[in-house]
Amino acid sequence: MVSVLNFPRKISLGLLLTLAILLFAALTNGPSILLDIFFAMIYLPLTPLAHLGLPVIEPGSGWGWSGPSNFGFALAIGFWLGAWLLIGHVVEIVLRRLKTPD
Repeated sequence: MVSVLNFPRKISLGLLLTLAILLFAALTNGPSILLDIFFAMIYLPLTPLAHLGLPVIEPGSGWGWSGPSNFGFALAIGFWLGAWLLIGHVVEIVLRRLKTPD
């Protein structure tokens, strides 16, 4: 029977896969790549929304990049939670198909 509402397992599988990708990136490119990945994880989902006119990034700052607004942080967290949920769901389907012979 397929468990549709098994969110903790799906999120944990997605987080585990994300952690493995980050570890591989840090081992191949050095630890400074993790900082770039961290900033990309926040700003990449917010940039298209900012171009649409949503207030996801604070008004201009005198010192480099402007930080995300509270609304922007909430959207970034929601985006990545959904992405991890989707990745975990796909990994769970693949593992289930590998485990049960047809």
